[in-house]
Amino acid sequence: IDLHTLPEEAFMSAQQHFLTQCLYRFETRAKAVVLDLLEPRWVISSAPYRGGLSQSRYLVNYTVPHDFFAENLNGAIEHKLLTLDLPTQQTTCVMTAVNVDSYCYAQALVEEVKARVYITMGLGNLSSPGYSSLAVSQPGTINILALVQADLPVAAMVETIQIISEVKARCLQGL
Repeated sequence: IDLHTLPEEAFMSAQQHFLTQCLYRFETRAKAVVLDLLEPRWVISSAPYRGGLSQSRYLVNYTVPHDFFAENLNGAIEHKLLTLDLPTQQTTCVMTAVNVDSYCYAQALVEEVKARVYITMGLGNLSSPGYSSLAVSQPGTINILALVQADLPVAAMVETIQIISEVKARCLQGL
C-alpha cells in the first residue's frame, strides 16, 4: 500500500481526479471539514453525533475551542451543522480542538479498492493512563474520516476501524 501525504496543489488535482471516480465532494469552510458523499451511505463511527452504524450523506469534523464544553452536546453540534447548512439527520459529526484547516490527506489503491483518509491530529498531550502528562495539556485528538470505495458488509466495516486503530497505535508508539 502506498500511502502518502500530498502537497495542497497535488491534493487539489487529485481531488478533481477522484471526484468523478469516488463520488464525493470535499471542502473546508467555517472551521469544518465537510465530506459530501452525494447520497446517503452506510457509515460506522465512534462520533459523538450520529455515531454507531447509520446512513449519512455528510461527514463533518469541526474545530471547537480548547475549553469547549456543552451541557447539551447534541444541541451544540446541531447548531453548528445548521450554520453549515447541513441536514442534521443526514450528518455524522466529530469535533476537535485542532485547526481542521491543517488536515492531512492520504490515499491508497489495492486490488481496485480505493481508500482515502482525511486526518486531523493534536499530539500535545501525550501520556498514558495513570501517568502525568508529558507536556502542557493541548489538543490530543486524532480524527480520521476514511472513505473506502467498496461494498463492505458491516463486519468488514468494523474490521476496517480495527485496522485504522492499529495503524494509529503503531504510529503513536514511536512518539
